[in-house]
Amino acid sequence: MREEMGEKSMTLKFKANILKKFVNNEGLFHLKLDRTYFYPDGAGGQLGDRGTINGKRVLGVIKQGDEILHILAEDVKNKEVLCEIDLERRFDVSQQHTGQHILSTVFQKKFNAHTLSFHMSEEYSTIDLDTIYLTKEIAKEVEMKCFEYIIAAKDVKIYFVDKSKVSSMPFRKIPQNLPAKVRVVEITGVDLSLCGGTHVKNTAEVGLIKILKWEKVKGKNTRVYFLCGNRAIKDYQLKNSILYNTSNMLSIGIKDVFEKVKREHEELMATFKMMRRLKRELVSYIVDELYANAIVKDGDRYILRQFKDAEMMRYVAAELVKKYDVVFFLGTTNGKPSLMLGKGDKAKYDVLSYAMNWKERLALRGGGKRNIITLLFEEKGSFESMLGDIKQNIMEVKDV
Repeated sequence: MREEMGEKSMTLKFKANILKKFVNNEGLFHLKLDRTYFYPDGAGGQLGDRGTINGKRVLGVIKQGDEILHILAEDVKNKEVLCEIDLERRFDVSQQHTGQHILSTVFQKKFNAHTLSFHMSEEYSTIDLDTIYLTKEIAKEVEMKCFEYIIAAKDVKIYFVDKSKVSSMPFRKIPQNLPAKVRVVEITGVDLSLCGGTHVKNTAEVGLIKILKWEKVKGKNTRVYFLCGNRAIKDYQLKNSILYNTSNMLSIGIKDVFEKVKREHEELMATFKMMRRLKRELVSYIVDELYANAIVKDGDRYILRQFKDAEMMRYVAAELVKKYDVVFFLGTTNGKPSLMLGKGDKAKYDVLSYAMNWKERLALRGGGKRNIITLLFEEKGSFESMLGDIKQNIMEVKDV
């Protein structure tokens, strides 16, 4: 692996021989080659390569001990194979990784914030810093300094040095348990790191580094989310499109969008709050009406009612349990059908057991606590089947 990912790490097409091949429990083929330039998934925190082997798509590349295994869905018959690495993916991953080196060194040089770990996903990358102090102003300053390094088009060099020389070189971070020879990634005049990952040839190829957000982790560190290169451009294009379309819809300038949306959101929340208050006031009248018209049977009062508003149904159920010793069946078909079944503390009929029997019979989702259970139906037919059984024993359903 050391030779393959050294000075020749930009090799994208090569021939190799299959040394070992096996199929796992999922029917996927695992190939070990006598040489490879495919970078494994997760090594050094970065994503692995993709591509083809004899035209068959490589689904993953994993490192097990000292072996690099290439995972394919289809078998490869020949012993000698032609391997091709996906250049677009390799370049994307390299942009993210070189960008991380630049971002980490800027945080360290300007704010003494050291990078503890690095992780790259398909959507974004993160670094964890040994600080909890990060502001919008600091983030902007870091981005601008990174941009200075990018447009300076600094060379990115990859080479090996003896372990004995490491202590005399100004590495940003020196890990423990180093091999006899270590792989160095040097961004001229910017950063010097021990790294086994893939990188671009100079900083101009990173294009752009954009910090998305940050959050505290473990109480004393900060996780910074960021994008580099083509990912950052695509993110800007998406967000610019959303912002532009929103400003057109609201007939205001882009700079005024946030304040306008904020005001309308506050007004909407106030309206929702008022509606909930009115609903709660209405609930008391509905509950009293339901109780007054309940069917008396075997010493219990039974209520069966269907609602058009699921939220109102939940308010009524809670108030019924709180105010009256009744047995109730409340349903709605607004969205996915659901039934709420419950009883007061002194009601005799075991409506909860009735609900659980139907839950098992129809394999329904749902649950509850205390004296109320909610059953969720995937289809209206099952809802109507249970409702029909209730109707036969109690009364016709009425809408509220």
